[in-house]
Amino acid sequence: MEKSRTPRERAAVKKHVEKIKEDYVKLCDRYGIRVTSMVLRHLTSKRISLSGHCMGDLGVKILAVTLTNNNFVEHLDLSENWISSAGSKFIAEMLLKNSRLSSLNLSENKLQSDGVRFICDSLRVNHYISWLDLSGNSLEDKDASYLAYLLENHSILRYLRLAHNRFSDDAAEKMAIALGNNETLQHLDLSWNHIRGKGGSYLGRCLSENVSLKTLKVEWNGLSFEGSEAFGEGLSKNRTLKHLDLSCNRIDVRCVQFIAKALMINDGLEILELSRNPLSSTGVEVILRSLNNDITNLKKLNILGVPIENVDIGRLVRLLESNRDMKIDYGLYKNNNYGKQTLI
Repeated sequence: MEKSRTPRERAAVKKHVEKIKEDYVKLCDRYGIRVTSMVLRHLTSKRISLSGHCMGDLGVKILAVTLTNNNFVEHLDLSENWISSAGSKFIAEMLLKNSRLSSLNLSENKLQSDGVRFICDSLRVNHYISWLDLSGNSLEDKDASYLAYLLENHSILRYLRLAHNRFSDDAAEKMAIALGNNETLQHLDLSWNHIRGKGGSYLGRCLSENVSLKTLKVEWNGLSFEGSEAFGEGLSKNRTLKHLDLSCNRIDVRCVQFIAKALMINDGLEILELSRNPLSSTGVEVILRSLNNDITNLKKLNILGVPIENVDIGRLVRLLESNRDMKIDYGLYKNNNYGKQTLI
């Protein structure tokens, strides 16, 4: 691209780049804060990654003003920067005018209710952000209303990560209704929240209607019997979901029957994660035997962290892996000398 430009065009681009950096430095001087070298170096790059820079609201304000009319940066990572609702307002104002940014990571900040409202309101106008991470922002059930409305009215969003928040069953219901009316979101992460059986039932059944989701992560919640039953029902009708993570969800041998039954008729799912659930050897065997059919297209099954006493399980695993294009991960964890978990 650079070679195809005329000398005059190259000179104009160079002048434009210098102006962008100069404006950023002037703003820092005006507000009395130090210039962030990482920002200065990448203002004309496709990506700015500032994770853990502790910029705070004032630093974010200066960056947001600088990026308002920026035509270079497409990916912005502001995770772990102590951004409050005040800082998110500056970002939201920038999003109303910026037409280049496509992915925004605001995870592990302090946006809370007002902050997520500012962001969602701006994205109702912005039609360029397709990737959004709001994980770890102390979001609660009431905040799910803003996100649900966004899903029902924002046709560009493809990826949404909401892990490590405080969403419970009420939030799950709102999100499930929105997903039933959404045809564009492909990846949703609700892991590490407080969703229990009732909330899981809403999410599971919405799979019967949703036709766009490719990945759904709900690990480390508490779906139990009610949620598992609904996910079995949803999977029986869904043909578009490729990756489902239900790890650590209190799914026991009774619950897994619903999932197993769905796997006998579902031909869309390719990755299923059920690790760290109290399945027991019996539950694991139920799942494995359900995969011995000509319909399933499952490529990977994760049942790590499940105690297995039945010696026939290993034989079933080897049989499935040899007869099909399938990888099955199973076994227990232990802590090594460094505290890292490895397989026994």
